[in-house]
Amino acid sequence: MAGRTLNADERTFGIVIFQAPSEAAARDIMQSDPALKLGVMQAELFPYHIALWSPSGPHQAEKSA
Repeated sequence: MAGRTLNADERTFGIVIFQAPSEAAARDIMQSDPALKLGVMQAELFPYHIALWSPSGPHQAEKSA
């Protein structure tokens, strides 16, 4: 899952959530991103655990909002 905030000021940011077998593997995935390698963006790695997920997924939630 990937996306960015909709504001266009200095507070805007993007986020990518992906699954990896280990923190080292996640770091390798992150550091191999072409945009990161070219200096287009910066990245930080934060381990993450899903606490709640809608069975219908994010698209269904958007339609009902």
